[in-house]
Parts: sequence; C-alpha cells; structure tokens
Amino acid sequence: MTAETDVRYVGAARPNRAPLGGAPARADLPGLYQTVRLRIGPAAVLLTLTVGTVTGWPNGPWVPISAVAVTLHAIYVHRNGTPGPFTLLIDGAALVLATLAMSIPVVTAAAFSFFAVIASILTVGRRSIVVALFTIGWVTASLAFAYAGIHGPYEQAARVTIEMAAVSFFAVAISVIVAVVMRRLRLTQQQHLEAVDELRESNARLGDLLEAKDRFVASISHELRTPLTAVVGLSHELADPDTQFDGAEADEMQQMVAREAKEVAAIVEDLLVAARTDIGEVSIFAKPVPLSLVVNETLDAIDVSDRLVRVVGDGVVHADPVRVRQILRNLLTNCLRYGGDTIDVRIASADGQVRVEVRDNGPGVDPSRVDTLFDPYEAANQDNRHVKSVGLGLSVSQTLADLMSGDLRYRRDDEWTVFELSLPAAR
Repeated sequence: MTAETDVRYVGAARPNRAPLGGAPARADLPGLYQTVRLRIGPAAVLLTLTVGTVTGWPNGPWVPISAVAVTLHAIYVHRNGTPGPFTLLIDGAALVLATLAMSIPVVTAAAFSFFAVIASILTVGRRSIVVALFTIGWVTASLAFAYAGIHGPYEQAARVTIEMAAVSFFAVAISVIVAVVMRRLRLTQQQHLEAVDELRESNARLGDLLEAKDRFVASISHELRTPLTAVVGLSHELADPDTQFDGAEADEMQQMVAREAKEVAAIVEDLLVAARTDIGEVSIFAKPVPLSLVVNETLDAIDVSDRLVRVVGDGVVHADPVRVRQILRNLLTNCLRYGGDTIDVRIASADGQVRVEVRDNGPGVDPSRVDTLFDPYEAANQDNRHVKSVGLGLSVSQTLADLMSGDLRYRRDDEWTVFELSLPAAR
C-alpha cells in the first residue's frame, strides 16, 4: 500500500508593492549638478589659465584659485557622497571671487545668471533664503567695485575675448542644465500620468470587487438561510411529540434534512477553501484515488434522478480524495443548475495525466462570460435565478486543481458544454 503524502501549500508572502510613478525630478538634481560640475570645473580651470596667461593676471591669481577650488570640491563630493547645500555656496563664493577679480560687468552678469538658475532649481524652503541673501551680497559687492572704478587693465581685444568666452561658457552650462532638467520633468510628468491611470484602474477594480462581495454576502445569506430553514423546520417537526408521522413520511423528511444539510456543508466547504486561499494556506493530502468510484459516490450524494447520467472509463490519480470529490460535486451541480437533460462523465488517461470530462447538452456559457468564468463571486455578478449558487464553485475547483498539480478548463464541443479536469496519474 502506498503511504499517504501530506502536502501543505502555504501562500508566499505578499511582495512589497513598488511605489507608483517615478521619484520627483528635484530628487535627482543635486547628482545632476555634480555631474555637470565635474565637466565644467576642468574647462573653467583651462579657460582661466588661458585668459590669465594672455592678460598677465592683472588682479592677482584669484580667478585660477577659485576655479581650482571648485574643481577640487567637485572631485571630493564625487568620491564621498552627493553634494549638499554647502556645495552651492562654495561654487557661489568661487564665482564671486573670480568675477570681482576680473571686474568685467559682462562676465559678472553671466556668472550671476548661471548661479541664479542653479540656485532656483536646487534650493527650496529656508535654503532659498540663505541663497537669496548670498546673491544680494554678491550684487552689492559687484556694484561697489563698479562704483569704485576697480577694473583690470585689459586691452580692448582681450576684454572682448574674455566677455565672449565667459558668456559662451555660462550660456552652454545653463542650457545643458535646463535641457536635462526639462527632460527629467517631462519624464516625471509622464510617469505621474501613468501612475494616475494605474491608480484609477486599481480603484475601479477595487470598486467592482467590493460590489461583487456585497452581492455575494447578500446571496450567501439567502442561500444558507433556505436550506437551514428547511433543516431546522423539519427537525422540529420530527422532534415534536404531538406530531405523528407514518414510517414513509418520517423517512422522506429525514432524507430531506440530510439532503439540505449536505447542501449547507458543501457551501461552507467552498467558503472555507476560498478563505484559506485568501490567507495563503490550503491543505492537500494526496494518495491514489480511483476516479470512477469517486464519481459514483458524488452522484449518489446529489439528486440526479431527473437526468440521464452516463459514466465512461476509469483512472487512478494521485490527489486528495476529499478535494477531488469537492471539484466533481461542483462540476456536476453546475450541470444540474445550468445544463441540459443529459450528463456524460468521461475518464481517460494519457501522458501521465488522467482527464475527467464532465459534459452536458445544455446551452453553455455566454461568450461574454468565458474570460471571467473562473473568477470568484462570478455568479453573484449575474442576474442569477438559481438558488444555492454563490459564485465560488468553479473558482474553488480551479484553485484545488492547481494545488494538486492539475488543471480545470472550460470549452464548448459542438452541442456539448465541457469542463475538463486534469490530474496527475498515480504511479
């Protein structure tokens, strides 16, 4: 005898959801500015060395010292972390020293424009106040130098060269910064719009699910009440000593109680499986199961007296007999509720699998519902006139088939509605 296999399927932990959309563009700007500084710094040093050599360093070595300081600080930040607010003030101080040393209004204006653009992009809150005060001091010092008439003894040609080089340099730097920022802002806006669309779709799906569950609760309360009322009422009648029944009547009432109790048990079992699936834990106890025997036991447990039922074939599967019986009960009950007057159950083995086809000659499923046929609470979403249909049977059956390494599918075969259950064959 083959020993039973105890298999417990435990749902994996729910992964952390990725945040909707991208991070704001501002969060990437310090790194972007640092990248630009690493390219501007060496160019600034080369430019100032060239200009200083041509002009003879008329106001001292402040220009190259400032450029070298900015470049060294950029390299330091690059190796030790992202730039902070102090970085902007260092760059501003270097530009102040350089422009005051050169004492050329056009160069000062170009450098100030560059700093103003960068400061407006990178600073928020109280940092903006500090930078604003710094720029006011810069402007005041520049105006004071201009009022005092301090300027370098540049030749006209050298002055024009310096102005054109400085304006071109800072204009290119501003253009690069603004272009990259605008591209990132557009990307962030696109991500935001996609996130909004995704959120709307999620809200719509959540609304549909909540509505379906509300209908499900209303449906299940009615469908449980109906058989329970019959069980309670008939049990009281049978237990009442003042009511006399002959043997046939008592037997019939007892059979009705048993039938309604089984229906309640079946509904509760489906609910339990659905609940355990939601929390990620359903137990499967697999062993060899003869399918023809389980099919006949299931048919004996439900009332199929008004239908022509045929069972053909046999096979032995490695599965949980209780879960197999639950699946077959749901499929056969589905035939009784929605199918025709003939039910065929065909069992066949192939390629290490045993397939059970539960067929009926009913009208089949509306094509618009095929894609959602195995969704939970699907019956509760329809104008369903059948009692004892909570919309969980097919969903639960497919879940159980998956947990037993099988499959459950629907198809229309000529005039027949077919639900095909596949399970691994016993070895």
